[in-house]
Amino acid sequence: GTNGADGAQGPAGPQGPAGNDGAQGPAGPQGPAGAVGPQGPAGNDGAQGPAGANGADGAQGPAGPIGPQGPAGANGNDGAQGPAGPQGPAGNDGAQGPAGANGNDGAQGPAGPQGPQGPAGNDGAQGPAGANGNDGAQGPAGPAGPAGPQGIAGATGPQGVAGPQGPVGLTGAQGAPGVSGYALANGTSGSNTTSDKTVTATCAAGKSILGGGFATVGLGTTSGGTVYQNGPSSATAWTVRVRENQTGSPTWTLNVTAICVTALP
Repeated sequence: GTNGADGAQGPAGPQGPAGNDGAQGPAGPQGPAGAVGPQGPAGNDGAQGPAGANGADGAQGPAGPIGPQGPAGANGNDGAQGPAGPQGPAGNDGAQGPAGANGNDGAQGPAGPQGPQGPAGNDGAQGPAGANGNDGAQGPAGPAGPAGPQGIAGATGPQGVAGPQGPVGLTGAQGAPGVSGYALANGTSGSNTTSDKTVTATCAAGKSILGGGFATVGLGTTSGGTVYQNGPSSATAWTVRVRENQTGSPTWTLNVTAICVTALP
């Protein structure tokens, strides 16, 4: 018969043993979305999937910078001979090559026509003198030539014999008066510090000055004083004046000597 109405819910019985899984029921309607649970731990990487199909090529990117020059590749095989290029310009003349060997002389050609007269050649070298010809007949005497130059004087002849003694000659004119009575006269300043000194040496009576001189003592060198006078001050006297020019006031002496003679009448 038909099922009767359900009775009241009885109390729950004890948990029975788990039954076998029933057949899969149809899927129920989609329930509302539950709240998002916490992030679970990352799972292990799955196995590598098969490579996907190549995608379509992307747009061409900009050209990258030029890379460094790679090493030179091995020489390839020579290509086929190309067609001949156009004729290049003429090159410079090459250096003169060595002279080739002389070829054999060709056959003698026929004589050419007579050429024009060439210019006169240079005189040839003087030929050797010919043999002397026979003497000709004596010609008439020519006119006298001009006088020749004066000849060189001959050597001096030997000394001739002395001639006889000649007569005594006339007495000559009176000569100039001579001198005699040579003597010296002296004068001195004495030794003192006077810077400017004048000393005169006078000849004795009857004598005249022939010359004179002086000497200094105490001035060291001849450049120690300046000479203002050194000569005859009269016919019978010789005077000298010297000024010393040394540093300080040296003690010095001026000595004068006169050369005196007696003049003959």
